[in-house]
Order: sequence, then structure tokens, then C-alpha cells
Amino acid sequence: MLDPQAFPYVTLVVILVVAAGGGAMFLVESSTEPIGIQDALWWAVATVTTVGYGDFVPHSLLGRCVAVVVMLVGITFASLLTANLAAHLTRRRDRQAQDDGLARPASVSAPPVQVRHQLAAAGARAWWDSVAEGTATGVTRPGRQAPIAC
Repeated sequence: MLDPQAFPYVTLVVILVVAAGGGAMFLVESSTEPIGIQDALWWAVATVTTVGYGDFVPHSLLGRCVAVVVMLVGITFASLLTANLAAHLTRRRDRQAQDDGLARPASVSAPPVQVRHQLAAAGARAWWDSVAEGTATGVTRPGRQAPIAC
């Protein structure tokens, strides 16, 4: 997880990747296809956010190389930005819960596989014992009659 103080820097990197990627795409692709700077910036935003409308596709080899760099760097930093924002909101909710006296356990996890198997086996044994005693619901022991419901 990122340091909370890194949030502005990650945001700045995402903005710079969009601006630089859009500017580079404008410079590289404007000679092969009529594209404005607004369209290039729109493409960079759509690429970094993984929307990818497909309304603009780079045709030159250099344009495709720029696209790969924008994709890798932009998607990485956009995901870091999203993860950092989610962590900040979770920390804030946990602090609020602690202030309200509703402290939440630090980590809640499922029991290990061995424990789950032991619990399942114990449940199956208890059920089988109730069948043997004739006390299981809806199950009768061989040789015994089921109770008659009125």
C-alpha cells in the first residue's frame, strides 16, 4: 500500500502521463491522420482509464509504441491511484468506527482448510450419531418407523 502522503504525487503522475501521452500522440499521428490535440488527449484519458472506445487508433509504428508506454505506465499509476483512494476511505471508516466505540477486528479471515475440514467432519459425525439414535429430523434408523404426523 502506498504512503498516504504519496497520493498527490501519484495523481500528478497520472495527469502527466495523460498530458504527455496525448501530446506525443498528437505529434506522432497528426502526419498520418488528421487529429487535433483534444482528440489526442481524449484518447490518452480513454487509454489510461482502460475504456478504449476505439474511435482513434494509432496507425504508425511510433504511434503504437507511444500507445504501449501510455497503457503500461498510465494503467499502473491509475490503479495505484484507485487503490490508494480506497485505502484512504477504508482507514477513515475504521477511524470513525473506533471513535464511535465500534472497533472492528484488524483482520477477519476464514479458518484454515484443516479446521474447516475438522468442523465439517464433526458436523457429519454429530448428524450420523443423531441418525443412529433416531433423533435426526426427517431420517429414521433402519428397522424403526417414522413418527406419524397429524
